[in-house]
Amino acid sequence: MRRSGLGLLCAALAACHAPGPAPLALPPPADDPLAALTDLAGLLAAGERLCQPLADRAHQRLGLRAALAARERDATNRAAALTVARCCHLLADGEVDPAQLLSLTDTGMAAAAAAGDDPEASYLKALNLGLHVRQGGLEAVGRLEELIAALERAGAAPTLDQGGPLRVLGMLLLQAPPWPAGPGDLEAALELLTRAVTDFPGHPLNHLFYSAALRESGDHAGANAALARAQALLDERLWGEVAARWQREAERLTSR
Repeated sequence: MRRSGLGLLCAALAACHAPGPAPLALPPPADDPLAALTDLAGLLAAGERLCQPLADRAHQRLGLRAALAARERDATNRAAALTVARCCHLLADGEVDPAQLLSLTDTGMAAAAAAGDDPEASYLKALNLGLHVRQGGLEAVGRLEELIAALERAGAAPTLDQGGPLRVLGMLLLQAPPWPAGPGDLEAALELLTRAVTDFPGHPLNHLFYSAALRESGDHAGANAALARAQALLDERLWGEVAARWQREAERLTSR
């Protein structure tokens, strides 16, 4: 992969979920907040509520516990499987222990696969697999085709995460080695990222990734304009902690 875009590719494979509602108000830490939840519906509701991008890691871990407990009660429950996959991705995104990251993404991929191969399940599988490939390096590069296939299935529902399937696949095709060494394709990447900024102009990553593709194509004026739009949208009140990470990527592009 092109070293100049590795940071952006990591962003593409990581914090792609649009922020959701604030986490539940929890009982005092001495109590187990899940102790009173014994029914499937209650556990599932807790998992879905807690596994949100703006929740802190303690709440996300609690959400994963709830979602896993829901799956134990009904292994066929699709909503529980999707919530497990979402929780695993959110936790893996900030995990510093490589072994734990791989364990989380393995669990997330398995849960997403159990939910089916529709766009939403495929997208969550791709997000977990992307982090897995990023961590695994050359040993995992053989799974790039599997990752691309999952993102192509997810592309049938481009509204997920405000163009998430479009921007992640577009950035992956931009940064992967071109044929015959790999699946990289600048023209296809530009097409996908153009769709992302046109159809979902409110997400800063769409513009940030589009800027990278335009710069790679030699259109520096267009790249600067897209970058300025991304920076204008980077408001921490909307995007939480990930806004600072995206801003650093924007600043890095500006300095090139």
